[in-house]
Amino acid sequence: MKNLRRILAALVIGAVVSLGAAGSFAQQGSNNNRPPKEKEKMPEREKQNPPSNNNQSNNNRRKP
Repeated sequence: MKNLRRILAALVIGAVVSLGAAGSFAQQGSNNNRPPKEKEKMPEREKQNPPSNNNQSNNNRRKP
């Protein structure tokens, strides 16, 4: 009885896995008739200089 259950469980698992694989292959050939999306126009921002990186204003350093 235990062997029969193991065999049936293996068959069910195999069937589920094979159906999942077949379903993913079936979707690859679908025809997509939607028009292509237009690219959104992003306004160009003015470029700014990055802030200066001086370490003299860093107050988190330990004093010797």
